[in-house]
Amino acid sequence: MIKMLFFDLKESEKKYFEDNYPSDFDIKFFKESLNEDTKLTVKECDETVIISVYTKSLITQKVLEKFKNIRLISIRSNNYENVDIKACKNRNIAVVNISDSENTSVAQYVLGTIFMQARNINKSISDFKNKINRYEEYEGRDISKLSIGIIGTGIIGTSVCKLANLMKMKIYAYDITPNKDLYEIAEYLPLVDLLRKSDIVTLHLPYNKDLYHFISEKELEIMKETAVLINTSHGKLVDTIALCKAIKNKKIKGAVLDVIECENNYYNFNLKNISKETSLEILLLQELLISEKAIITPSISQNTTDSVNKKLEITFNNIKEYFKGGRLNRVD
Repeated sequence: MIKMLFFDLKESEKKYFEDNYPSDFDIKFFKESLNEDTKLTVKECDETVIISVYTKSLITQKVLEKFKNIRLISIRSNNYENVDIKACKNRNIAVVNISDSENTSVAQYVLGTIFMQARNINKSISDFKNKINRYEEYEGRDISKLSIGIIGTGIIGTSVCKLANLMKMKIYAYDITPNKDLYEIAEYLPLVDLLRKSDIVTLHLPYNKDLYHFISEKELEIMKETAVLINTSHGKLVDTIALCKAIKNKKIKGAVLDVIECENNYYNFNLKNISKETSLEILLLQELLISEKAIITPSISQNTTDSVNKKLEITFNNIKEYFKGGRLNRVD
């Protein structure tokens, strides 16, 4: 039996294991994240061969040093910034992640929030709770009359494209490698033209350091004053301070953020322990929320039962392939 420690366990994941417990593995589950402060027994550290984590765990060299026989780290996300890949390579520890194989949940979230923004639903709900009626200000748009700019047409971006087409939206797309299957429903444009023409701009890019602040003050200046930016990919793709200022100064209409670059500090906001820049990001985001010009959610775009089950299925396929000598979804 292969010993495995499974961190960041969600309630929805428990249901999967009740129905699909892999017989080849001896798994110990933890609701907590794995980091340098995690308390484990000597036996757990000595016998564990596989560690599975989500993005809240932080696997540093010090964490790796606790484990004598670790061979594989399986990340249940397409993001792997929380794992010291170099330290893993030095120990010959393989690292696998989840590619963007799940597509419909995120695409449905994007379309749902487009409806909310186009029809000013966020503002009207808030007003109703406070017994305010500004009926004329709730006047919205028929989304079939709007254009959407999809940046990144991989699996998820393609799914967004197809749903937008069903809604009869005008579709613009940008990708270094265009998807020829979308040529009939989407018009590929240079980035500048996409930003200039789109009523909705939605990001679906795999993050790397070269894409840090892919959307910054320069790109926001190009966008329409009535445009909405949607980010479900990675917080660091968007310059938070520039975005908040652009919305405040009416350079664009609003934003939908399922990811933010200061997420780890947002829930434990302490001015003494974080940089001035991060403090400003959090303060501006809070101000933005009060203004009702933004929809900000805690990474829920992929959080459906179907998506969770698919991720776990891929996780164990990755692990089985590794022990067969394969390199499925390797990131190291």
